[in-house]
Amino acid sequence: MRLFTVILILACSPALRAQQADKDFQVCQNAGAEITHQVGTASPQQEFCIGEVYAFGRGVPRDMSASVPHFRSAADRGYVPAQATVGLQYALGLGVPQNWTEAVKWYRKAADAGHAGAAANLGQCYQNGTGVPKDRNEAAKWYRIAIDHGDPHAPGLLVALNGAGPSQAVGSLQRASTPASGKAVYAEETLARMNLPPNMTAQQIWEMAASLDLRKRFAEAAGAFLKCSDMGNMRCTSSLGHMYDKGEGVPLDRTRAVWYLTRAANGGNRGAQYQLGVYWEEGEVLPRDMKKAMEWYMKSAQLGLPEGELRVGLDYEVGEVLPHNRPLAIEWLNKAGAQGDGMSAEIARLLSNPKTPARFRDIDEISAYYAKLFQQQVALHSVHASGGGGFNGAAYGHNNAVSAYYAAGNPAGAATCAATPSCRH
Repeated sequence: MRLFTVILILACSPALRAQQADKDFQVCQNAGAEITHQVGTASPQQEFCIGEVYAFGRGVPRDMSASVPHFRSAADRGYVPAQATVGLQYALGLGVPQNWTEAVKWYRKAADAGHAGAAANLGQCYQNGTGVPKDRNEAAKWYRIAIDHGDPHAPGLLVALNGAGPSQAVGSLQRASTPASGKAVYAEETLARMNLPPNMTAQQIWEMAASLDLRKRFAEAAGAFLKCSDMGNMRCTSSLGHMYDKGEGVPLDRTRAVWYLTRAANGGNRGAQYQLGVYWEEGEVLPRDMKKAMEWYMKSAQLGLPEGELRVGLDYEVGEVLPHNRPLAIEWLNKAGAQGDGMSAEIARLLSNPKTPARFRDIDEISAYYAKLFQQQVALHSVHASGGGGFNGAAYGHNNAVSAYYAAGNPAGAATCAATPSCRH
């Protein structure tokens, strides 16, 4: 991914996503240094492409400052992608002094003209109070506008903002996510066809739903999870969110997944908290934001989820969000190890060794160092399991297998198993 496209992810913690940026710049894909000779006679689109040539360094030295007058010329002449880009430049101080007021002004111009990414960015500015007073209602309004114009991340931003019900967030988009086969239906429809015994408690329905899930009767499980979720059982709420995340028994619907998982996470469900951390870290369902990701990882770790403890321990070592602190890294990893997470126990042992380097800059460095010791490549990236908030038998079996190798005193076997997704206990 090109540098400027990556930068587009950052303004206002923005939703002006890489795919939106790539779409904007597609008109310039054949542009090179020769287009700069058209200065003075260029159309707005050509001016935009001249700016793109300087911003990306395509046939000319990369110079963000040189791109500014060309993007601005195109924006002043009403070229909408340029208006969104000028807003971005002011938001991040790219070639111009950072100025949130100007950023908001240009985001608004582009959003008013139908630019989905700019509308989502404007919503985040209102949500965060950057360039405008903080206003959740205005943020929600612009997220809805972004949804109407097709921004893929705006539904998740909206439900993460205020917990609006999934149907309020996406409207007709829900129906669009149903597979063409028509076999997968939403949990409400399944529940309406189920004849649950009367007077069942939420705990009893949870146990029934869990049994249905284990027997791969996913649609019925989803209906039962919905019922006990409505009764206030956060494990049911989290499990239903995970089902929408995976499309098991229900349509694949990440907006509903975010809503149910957020509700469960706020209700103290550690598995849902961890999954929200995954969403914020991966940047596919929600815009990438490592600080928010770590907030949720920490919440899950404080409730004793091994996956969360592993993720917090690793971050204390590499210092991506949390300050580098090896003793705390070892402490958190040992907490996960004490619950049977063999990978965490082995990393803690590694970091406790006085011969180990004083600091690793990222997880890949830890993996490479471990591989050097055991002549095997170990995948240390955390398994995105549902941990405490649903069922993920594959991840559970895989972790158990790795742990079994460590318990048997066979770290090389554990390394091989960890790097092999099909390895099960």
